[in-house]
Amino acid sequence: MGKQERMKTGKRGTYAWLAMLGFAVTLVVAAIAAGSVALGAEFAVGLILVYLAIAFYALAGNTIRNFRLPGAPALLSAARATPAARRATQRARSRPGFNSDVTLTDVGLIVNERRPDGRWNRHLAQSVSMDEDAIQPYVTISVPPESSHRLALITFEIYDQSGRPQFSRQVEQWVRDGDNSVICDRQLPLAGNDALGRSGVWDLRVTMDGALLAIHSFSVTPPDVERRRHFTSEGEAIGDRLAAAQDDAPLSLEELLREQRGHNRD
Repeated sequence: MGKQERMKTGKRGTYAWLAMLGFAVTLVVAAIAAGSVALGAEFAVGLILVYLAIAFYALAGNTIRNFRLPGAPALLSAARATPAARRATQRARSRPGFNSDVTLTDVGLIVNERRPDGRWNRHLAQSVSMDEDAIQPYVTISVPPESSHRLALITFEIYDQSGRPQFSRQVEQWVRDGDNSVICDRQLPLAGNDALGRSGVWDLRVTMDGALLAIHSFSVTPPDVERRRHFTSEGEAIGDRLAAAQDDAPLSLEELLREQRGHNRD
Protein backbone atom coordinates (compact mmCIF):
# COMPACT_ATOMS: atom_id res chain seq x y z
CA MET A 1 0.00 0.00 0.00
CA GLY A 2 1.41 3.40 -1.01
CA LYS A 3 1.89 6.37 1.26
CA GLN A 4 -1.09 8.26 -0.16
CA GLU A 5 -3.36 5.23 0.22
CA ARG A 6 -2.26 4.79 3.82
CA MET A 7 -3.01 8.45 4.49
CA LYS A 8 -6.49 8.12 2.99
CA THR A 9 -7.18 4.98 5.02
CA GLY A 10 -6.02 6.72 8.19
CA LYS A 11 -8.27 9.70 7.53
CA ARG A 12 -11.28 7.45 6.96
CA GLY A 13 -10.56 5.68 10.27
CA THR A 14 -10.33 9.04 12.04
CA TYR A 15 -13.64 10.20 10.60
CA ALA A 16 -15.35 6.95 11.62
CA TRP A 17 -13.95 7.16 15.17
CA LEU A 18 -15.05 10.78 15.53
CA ALA A 19 -18.53 9.93 14.24
CA MET A 20 -18.96 7.15 16.79
CA LEU A 21 -17.63 9.33 19.59
CA GLY A 22 -19.92 12.17 18.52
CA PHE A 23 -22.90 9.83 18.52
CA ALA A 24 -22.06 8.68 22.06
CA VAL A 25 -21.67 12.28 23.25
CA THR A 26 -25.00 13.19 21.64
CA LEU A 27 -26.75 10.36 23.50
CA VAL A 28 -25.30 11.43 26.85
CA VAL A 29 -26.19 15.10 26.29
CA ALA A 30 -29.70 14.13 25.21
CA ALA A 31 -30.14 11.98 28.34
CA ILE A 32 -28.96 14.87 30.54
CA ALA A 33 -31.37 17.25 28.81
CA ALA A 34 -34.25 14.81 29.31
CA GLY A 35 -33.43 14.44 32.98
CA SER A 36 -32.89 10.69 32.78
CA VAL A 37 -29.27 11.10 33.90
CA ALA A 38 -28.52 12.91 37.16
CA LEU A 39 -25.83 15.17 35.75
CA GLY A 40 -25.86 18.95 35.49
CA ALA A 41 -25.94 21.17 32.43
CA GLU A 42 -22.34 22.21 33.16
CA PHE A 43 -21.25 18.62 32.66
CA ALA A 44 -23.05 18.45 29.33
CA VAL A 45 -21.40 21.67 28.12
CA GLY A 46 -18.02 20.45 29.29
CA LEU A 47 -18.50 17.13 27.51
CA ILE A 48 -19.34 18.93 24.28
CA LEU A 49 -16.28 21.17 24.60
CA VAL A 50 -14.03 18.17 25.24
CA TYR A 51 -15.41 16.44 22.16
CA LEU A 52 -14.87 19.53 20.02
CA ALA A 53 -11.28 19.81 21.26
CA ILE A 54 -10.61 16.15 20.42
CA ALA A 55 -12.15 16.56 16.98
CA PHE A 56 -10.12 19.71 16.28
CA TYR A 57 -6.86 18.04 17.30
CA ALA A 58 -7.61 14.91 15.27
CA LEU A 59 -8.59 16.80 12.12
CA ALA A 60 -6.28 19.82 12.25
CA GLY A 61 -3.38 18.63 14.40
CA ASN A 62 -1.40 17.12 11.52
CA THR A 63 -1.97 20.25 9.42
CA ILE A 64 -0.68 22.45 12.23
CA ARG A 65 2.42 20.26 12.72
CA ASN A 66 3.20 20.45 9.02
CA PHE A 67 2.53 24.18 8.73
CA ARG A 68 5.34 26.22 7.24
CA LEU A 69 5.46 29.93 6.58
CA PRO A 70 5.49 30.55 2.80
CA GLY A 71 9.02 31.26 1.60
CA ALA A 72 10.61 30.46 4.96
CA PRO A 73 12.87 27.62 3.69
CA ALA A 74 14.12 29.82 0.83
CA LEU A 75 14.88 32.65 3.26
CA LEU A 76 16.82 30.32 5.55
CA SER A 77 18.81 28.94 2.62
CA ALA A 78 19.56 32.45 1.34
CA ALA A 79 20.85 33.40 4.80
CA ARG A 80 23.33 30.50 4.62
CA ALA A 81 24.55 31.44 1.13
CA THR A 82 28.22 32.30 0.67
CA PRO A 83 29.19 35.79 -0.56
CA ALA A 84 30.11 34.27 -3.94
CA ALA A 85 26.67 32.65 -4.18
CA ARG A 86 24.90 35.90 -3.31
CA ARG A 87 26.84 37.83 -5.95
CA ALA A 88 26.26 35.12 -8.57
CA THR A 89 22.54 35.09 -7.80
CA GLN A 90 22.29 38.86 -8.00
CA ARG A 91 23.92 38.90 -11.44
CA ALA A 92 21.73 36.05 -12.70
CA ARG A 93 18.54 37.63 -11.36
CA SER A 94 18.87 40.55 -13.78
CA ARG A 95 18.95 38.21 -16.80
CA PRO A 96 16.00 36.65 -18.64
CA GLY A 97 15.04 33.11 -17.65
CA PHE A 98 16.26 33.33 -14.06
CA ASN A 99 15.28 30.35 -11.87
CA SER A 100 13.67 31.81 -8.74
CA ASP A 101 12.47 28.45 -7.36
CA VAL A 102 15.92 27.12 -6.45
CA THR A 103 18.23 28.88 -3.97
CA LEU A 104 21.95 28.99 -4.72
CA THR A 105 23.99 28.58 -1.51
CA ASP A 106 27.49 28.15 -2.94
CA VAL A 107 29.32 28.31 -6.27
CA GLY A 108 32.97 28.14 -7.24
CA LEU A 109 35.85 26.20 -8.71
CA ILE A 110 37.89 23.21 -7.66
CA VAL A 111 41.53 23.49 -8.74
CA ASN A 112 43.03 20.13 -9.66
CA GLU A 113 46.82 19.68 -9.70
CA ARG A 114 48.39 16.36 -10.58
CA ARG A 115 51.02 15.27 -8.06
CA PRO A 116 54.25 13.49 -8.92
CA ASP A 117 52.74 10.20 -7.73
CA GLY A 118 49.92 10.54 -10.28
CA ARG A 119 47.21 11.45 -7.79
CA TRP A 120 45.34 14.74 -7.68
CA ASN A 121 45.75 17.57 -5.19
CA ARG A 122 42.48 19.53 -4.98
CA HIS A 123 41.40 22.77 -3.34
CA LEU A 124 38.76 25.47 -3.78
CA ALA A 125 39.68 28.81 -5.33
CA GLN A 126 38.11 32.09 -6.41
CA SER A 127 41.18 33.08 -8.44
CA VAL A 128 43.16 30.73 -10.67
CA SER A 129 46.32 30.87 -12.76
CA MET A 130 46.84 29.47 -16.22
CA ASP A 131 49.68 27.51 -14.66
CA GLU A 132 47.09 25.35 -12.86
CA ASP A 133 46.56 21.90 -14.31
CA ALA A 134 42.75 22.11 -14.49
CA ILE A 135 39.64 23.61 -12.92
CA GLN A 136 36.30 21.95 -12.17
CA PRO A 137 33.11 23.97 -11.41
CA TYR A 138 30.60 23.14 -8.69
CA VAL A 139 27.41 24.51 -7.14
CA THR A 140 25.37 23.86 -4.01
CA ILE A 141 21.64 24.48 -4.36
CA SER A 142 18.67 24.28 -2.03
CA VAL A 143 15.65 22.71 -3.74
CA PRO A 144 12.08 23.16 -2.42
CA PRO A 145 9.93 20.03 -1.88
CA GLU A 146 7.70 20.74 -4.87
CA SER A 147 10.71 20.74 -7.23
CA SER A 148 12.61 17.84 -5.66
CA HIS A 149 12.92 14.06 -6.11
CA ARG A 150 13.49 14.20 -9.84
CA LEU A 151 16.26 14.17 -12.41
CA ALA A 152 17.51 17.65 -13.30
CA LEU A 153 19.92 18.79 -15.99
CA ILE A 154 22.64 21.09 -14.62
CA THR A 155 24.74 22.89 -17.25
CA PHE A 156 28.13 24.46 -16.49
CA GLU A 157 29.54 27.00 -18.98
CA ILE A 158 32.76 29.00 -18.71
CA TYR A 159 33.34 32.16 -20.76
CA ASP A 160 36.68 33.97 -21.00
CA GLN A 161 37.48 37.67 -20.76
CA SER A 162 36.31 38.25 -24.34
CA GLY A 163 33.02 36.42 -23.80
CA ARG A 164 34.07 33.40 -25.83
CA PRO A 165 32.91 29.98 -24.56
CA GLN A 166 35.79 27.90 -23.22
CA PHE A 167 33.89 25.08 -21.51
CA SER A 168 30.41 23.55 -21.56
CA ARG A 169 29.16 20.43 -19.83
CA GLN A 170 25.71 19.14 -18.91
CA VAL A 171 25.31 16.92 -15.84
CA GLU A 172 22.32 14.79 -14.90
CA GLN A 173 21.63 15.18 -11.18
CA TRP A 174 18.96 13.61 -8.98
CA VAL A 175 17.84 16.53 -6.80
CA ARG A 176 16.41 15.99 -3.33
CA ASP A 177 14.52 18.23 -0.96
CA GLY A 178 17.03 20.61 0.65
CA ASP A 179 20.73 21.04 -0.10
CA ASN A 180 22.27 19.37 -3.15
CA SER A 181 25.97 19.57 -4.04
CA VAL A 182 26.68 19.23 -7.75
CA ILE A 183 30.21 18.83 -9.13
CA CYS A 184 30.76 18.93 -12.86
CA ASP A 185 32.08 15.55 -14.02
CA ARG A 186 34.54 17.16 -16.45
CA GLN A 187 37.36 19.65 -15.96
CA LEU A 188 38.88 22.43 -18.06
CA PRO A 189 42.64 21.98 -18.59
CA LEU A 190 44.61 25.22 -18.15
CA ALA A 191 48.36 24.57 -18.18
CA GLY A 192 49.58 24.09 -21.74
CA ASN A 193 46.13 24.65 -23.25
CA ASP A 194 46.84 26.87 -26.27
CA ALA A 195 43.13 27.06 -27.13
CA LEU A 196 42.33 29.22 -24.10
CA GLY A 197 41.44 32.87 -24.41
CA ARG A 198 43.26 35.67 -22.65
CA SER A 199 43.42 36.04 -18.90
CA GLY A 200 41.23 38.42 -16.95
CA VAL A 201 37.77 38.13 -15.41
CA TRP A 202 35.97 35.01 -16.60
CA ASP A 203 32.38 33.93 -15.99
CA LEU A 204 30.95 30.62 -14.85
CA ARG A 205 27.28 30.33 -15.81
CA VAL A 206 25.13 27.60 -14.32
CA THR A 207 21.65 26.65 -15.51
CA MET A 208 19.14 24.07 -14.28
CA ASP A 209 16.75 22.64 -16.84
CA GLY A 210 17.52 25.63 -19.06
CA ALA A 211 16.79 28.25 -16.37
CA LEU A 212 19.66 30.44 -15.19
CA LEU A 213 20.91 29.81 -11.63
CA ALA A 214 24.20 31.69 -11.34
CA ILE A 215 26.72 33.93 -13.06
CA HIS A 216 29.94 33.60 -11.07
CA SER A 217 32.91 35.80 -11.96
CA PHE A 218 36.45 34.71 -11.15
CA SER A 219 39.95 35.95 -11.96
CA VAL A 220 42.32 34.11 -14.27
CA THR A 221 45.93 35.30 -14.11
CA PRO A 222 48.50 34.77 -16.87
CA PRO A 223 50.99 31.90 -16.61
CA ASP A 224 54.35 32.27 -14.86
CA VAL A 225 53.12 34.77 -12.28
CA GLU A 226 53.23 34.51 -8.51
CA ARG A 227 50.05 32.68 -7.53
CA ARG A 228 47.84 34.76 -5.32
CA ARG A 229 46.47 31.69 -3.57
CA HIS A 230 49.88 31.10 -1.88
CA PHE A 231 49.05 33.91 0.51
CA THR A 232 46.12 34.75 2.72
CA SER A 233 44.61 38.21 2.92
CA GLU A 234 47.09 38.93 5.77
CA GLY A 235 50.00 37.98 3.55
CA GLU A 236 50.82 34.78 5.43
CA ALA A 237 52.01 31.79 3.45
CA ILE A 238 49.72 28.77 3.36
CA GLY A 239 52.34 26.36 2.18
CA ASP A 240 51.03 23.80 4.65
CA ARG A 241 48.09 23.22 2.33
CA LEU A 242 50.38 22.81 -0.66
CA ALA A 243 52.56 20.44 1.34
CA ALA A 244 49.56 18.15 1.83
CA ALA A 245 50.71 16.16 -1.20
CA GLN A 246 51.56 13.35 1.19
CA ASP A 247 47.87 12.92 2.03
CA ASP A 248 45.07 11.62 -0.13
CA ALA A 249 43.04 14.28 -1.94
CA PRO A 250 39.53 15.02 -0.59
CA LEU A 251 36.95 12.71 -2.09
CA SER A 252 33.90 14.96 -2.06
CA LEU A 253 32.78 18.56 -2.32
CA GLU A 254 31.64 18.47 1.30
CA GLU A 255 35.19 17.59 2.41
CA LEU A 256 36.64 20.37 0.29
CA LEU A 257 34.18 22.86 1.77
CA ARG A 258 35.02 21.76 5.32
CA GLU A 259 38.72 22.09 4.53
CA GLN A 260 38.16 25.59 3.12
CA ARG A 261 36.17 26.70 6.18
CA GLY A 262 38.95 25.40 8.42
CA HIS A 263 41.57 27.49 6.62
CA ASN A 264 39.32 30.55 6.77
CA ARG A 265 38.97 30.18 10.54
CA ASP A 266 42.74 29.90 10.88
